[in-house]
Amino acid sequence: MSDDYDLPDEVPESNFYPPCPPKPVFCSTLSRRDHFAMAAMQGLLATPGDWSLQNGETSEGVCAVMSVRYADALIAELDGGTE
Repeated sequence: MSDDYDLPDEVPESNFYPPCPPKPVFCSTLSRRDHFAMAAMQGLLATPGDWSLQNGETSEGVCAVMSVRYADALIAELDGGTE
């Protein structure tokens, strides 16, 4: 069996996938904490719930604080938590 393939001389580039997709910009500019907080916030926003707001808090503010707390907890666990 031969590894040679018979391709036409002119093949539209749209018929080929790039060998590797370009690296997203955010992968190189976000810290690990930022990335985990972003993922936590996506999960919180995707799951509607009762945001027990107090003292003039906004749901956006509570979501942001909770996201960072989840990120910090995950990092603490990954960096030396109990197994």
